[in-house]
Amino acid sequence: MIKFITKKGRLELVIDPAYYEIVAGKRIKHEGKRVIFLDGKFETDDKEKIEFLLKHRYFNKVFYLQGKLNICEYCGRFFKLKASKITHEKWCEKNPNKKKRKEE
Repeated sequence: MIKFITKKGRLELVIDPAYYEIVAGKRIKHEGKRVIFLDGKFETDDKEKIEFLLKHRYFNKVFYLQGKLNICEYCGRFFKLKASKITHEKWCEKNPNKKKRKEE
């Protein structure tokens, strides 16, 4: 889990806004996507939300990443621990120098 923190108690950031659509004379509401910090904390493993938060204009101004984020240089997957990243990179499908598994 990647953890983001803020000094504000509640912070809500909109990824995709909600909208209404009329289908066959009926009004349908489509829920948007949001990131909601409760009690100043937000945890996620969703790659889309992590990328959104890292590119947001309030990043490192209003909210911060707690700890360090390790990213696989081949596929872009996020890891909290450096050891997990190193192990993943050895076996990553997109690694051109991928180790071969021993067959028994």
